[in-house]
Order: sequence, then structure tokens, then C-alpha cells
Amino acid sequence: MNERILPPMRRKDREITDPAAIGAILDRCDTCRVALNGPDGYPYLVPLSFGWEESGGKYRFYFHCASGGTKLSLLRADGRCAFELDAGHRLAWSDIPCEIGMEYESVCGIGHLEEVCGSAEKRRGLQKILYQYAGEGEFALPEESLAHVTVLRLEVLELRAKRRGPSA
Repeated sequence: MNERILPPMRRKDREITDPAAIGAILDRCDTCRVALNGPDGYPYLVPLSFGWEESGGKYRFYFHCASGGTKLSLLRADGRCAFELDAGHRLAWSDIPCEIGMEYESVCGIGHLEEVCGSAEKRRGLQKILYQYAGEGEFALPEESLAHVTVLRLEVLELRAKRRGPSA
């Protein structure tokens, strides 16, 4: 998809486009917030534990969840979503109150969220999630356990990353 959906970033001086720098930000994040379209026109926002991967400039996020509930009902009706992650929060103090701000790093975007069906991709997604929180290593994921977990995949259509303040 070459057509842009998101508007250009206003603060180009804060924009991050290097995949390695974006990956470093994602590695520092501990929660991904996903907004789904609710039937009443209001977004439904939920914080999720996540894992991620990038290949050729394409990003993919994985999540695990219960086998039922609002999140699954909404994504089955409309898998379009927005997402946001952030890290590196620090008060940027000034003696002038209107110039006080926050330093941060963030990654936002839009994509399509769906359930993962095959056990091989479920295993891959769960490994990515475990890596995000536990670090290097392969984790034992018995086949019978995979049958009882719901794994979600977010295929990113567009992504924006930015930083205010020094890199972490």
C-alpha cells in the first residue's frame, strides 16, 4: 500500500525514521495501547502486552488475550485499529511555566488486527511477546498450551515515531 492514510508529521525535527532507532524505542516500551472501532462510534482502547518484529520496513505486533470478550468481538466486526506505545518519560523543567514539557519517545500508527489461527504462528507470536519482557531465549510452549491461548497479530499499515529530548 503506497497511499498514505495518516497526515504528515507536523514536527519533522522530532520524527524518527531509522528502523534501528524505532526498534530501540519499541524495545523500551512495556505496553501497546490498541484502539478498535466500537459499534456506537466511540473507540475502544485497551492496553496490551506485546511482542514485535520488523522485516523490510514492515512492522508486525503480537498480543495474547482471553478467548472471548469485547476486544475480540470488536476486531471480528472491524479489524481496523490504531495503536500507540511510549517510553522515556522525563519532565523537561523550565523556570517559565509555559515552557515546561515532557521528554518522551513514542510510536503510533494504524493497522489491521486479526486472530492468529496456526500453531506455528501462535508460537512465533508468543515467543516475540516473551522476548519483549524476558529477553533472549527460546521458551517451551507445549502444543496443548497453544490450543488454549488466543494470539492476535497487528499488521501495521503506517507507523510514526518521534522523540522529544535526548535519546535513551
